[in-house]
Amino acid sequence: MNQFREFDGERYFLSLTQVLFSWQTFSERKRASIVEDQLEEEYYFQLATILTDVGDRYFNVLQANNASDSIVSEIDALSNQLEQIQSLFDRQLAQITDVYQGQASLAAAQAEKFKD
Repeated sequence: MNQFREFDGERYFLSLTQVLFSWQTFSERKRASIVEDQLEEEYYFQLATILTDVGDRYFNVLQANNASDSIVSEIDALSNQLEQIQSLFDRQLAQITDVYQGQASLAAAQAEKFKD
């Protein structure tokens, strides 16, 4: 039983290859990793700079707000003190220089409020 078949069709051939190691690809990947690290470092540096700047500005606002509140409180206290001195002066229990000193102190505090 020797059978031979004749084949009149076409033949196809498929070949696949896979590179196990490519030095060029390895080098490019290493270079890309270094660039990525540099850019990430620059990003975090810029982020730290921005956060520090925002923090400084925030504390400056808080400080200015506290200074403003302090000056307003000082003006209120000096106004009350001037009223007391004026009352004493009206009853001839204080000198005019005390009234002038109180007015000068109040004027200085008011000028400080509008200075900034």
